[in-house]
Amino acid sequence: MPNLEFPRHLEKTFAEPRLVWSGQRSCVWMCKNGDNHDKLAVKLSPSALAETRALQRIEHENIVELVKLPTLPPNVVVTRWIEAPSLWTARGFQASLARFTEVLRPLAAAIAAVHKAGMVHGDICPDNILIGQEATGLKLIDFELAHFPGQPEQSTGQRSRGTPITISPECAAGNLATPASDVYSLGCTAYFLATGQPPHTGRTSIEICYKHLKLPCPPLKSDGLSNKLCTLVDQMLLRDPQDRPTIAEVAAELEVG
Repeated sequence: MPNLEFPRHLEKTFAEPRLVWSGQRSCVWMCKNGDNHDKLAVKLSPSALAETRALQRIEHENIVELVKLPTLPPNVVVTRWIEAPSLWTARGFQASLARFTEVLRPLAAAIAAVHKAGMVHGDICPDNILIGQEATGLKLIDFELAHFPGQPEQSTGQRSRGTPITISPECAAGNLATPASDVYSLGCTAYFLATGQPPHTGRTSIEICYKHLKLPCPPLKSDGLSNKLCTLVDQMLLRDPQDRPTIAEVAAELEVG
């Protein structure tokens, strides 16, 4: 578990720290910039340096913005604070075709920008998607597991392999995420958006991961979506990574609607 005391050596840079999230390896504080009082998300994590480098490679309106500050320690990454709920916490959000595509289009575009930069996000899930009132308000966050496929594995905690409710079969089997894994996780997120439930559920994380590893996802059925969009989500959730569409193909299909 991370230390939940805000580091004293950061108090000159950041004002009014408030702990907003903590996990097994990381914690996030909402702070104010000591110079201009802008709200910032200050994340303390052993993989912060790798996350910073990943965000330096991408600029997209639907990806959280990195804040560059001098002399930050390597275990700190700073982004703009976003006053918006995550897709996971915004219950009752599911339903119409218009709202479904309003979320999926910018999200697919953000993931496409990640892949175009040669990276994989590695943890696409409802908790890592902040939703605003308009398309530009949607932000993809948390690049802690982002990596460059084909490069030697970095010490960034990638062995966590993502979130159980959206983990791909190949990652559940112990492999690092690929672009096709991001597409599968996006499919799980789309399924949740359409139905209010992920495609696989269980009492424990191990049980959920086992289902992703061994069982096909149930076909998506939603009265609010067209058969074409339901089929697209089903294709994203195919067990074999080679059978899934690319994120560019997903984005193109969503634009057509």
